[in-house]
Amino acid sequence: MAAHHPGRHRLLDELHGAGIAPATTLHHGDLPQVLENAGGWADPATAERFGEYAAVVAEHLGDRPTMAITLNEPWCAAYLGRFLPATASPEDADAVRQVDGLQDRVVIDPVLHGRYPADVLEDTAAVTGWSFVRDGDHKGADGHGDGAASPWVGAVAAAVDAGADVRGYLVWSLLDNFEWAHRYSQRSGIVHVDPETQARTVKDSGGGTQR
Repeated sequence: MAAHHPGRHRLLDELHGAGIAPATTLHHGDLPQVLENAGGWADPATAERFGEYAAVVAEHLGDRPTMAITLNEPWCAAYLGRFLPATASPEDADAVRQVDGLQDRVVIDPVLHGRYPADVLEDTAAVTGWSFVRDGDHKGADGHGDGAASPWVGAVAAAVDAGADVRGYLVWSLLDNFEWAHRYSQRSGIVHVDPETQARTVKDSGGGTQR
């Protein structure tokens, strides 16, 4: 499997040699097709296979990755959809609460409070009893940065000043990239890439990240 690939070990060695702390992501939208065909993440067996996979990666890479991320943007795998309220009516306000619960608090609350939001459990009771949640499932989260105007870097700094225990921050992304359906319309890298010449230019947000 991928963990055995000697190139990954050389990459980790080079990163450490350059003073860069490597972070590995175990799942970035690349669920094996055989698991997807069997029901994907809705099938509890997928979580079991994922646990086995994570154990193999840990065995072969050890502590060489400085950080490990379980799922990149877990709400993408679970929901990937949103809507905005049209009015200030109580109905639309409740819709905002539901979206906030399903997209944000369902990920944040387990990490900060060790439990899933009560209103989310109630809202989803008709479609799931959450019986698939097991001891230890309330651990781990994933963040998403922005390399354009970089307001998130300032927000992280403010959180640290307020006493938050921040151990790392990942910027998305290093280079301008082909962003799915948005293609090249969104330039999220902290380094601009000229599509014609491939020339690299560090943006203001790149300098801010260095500081």
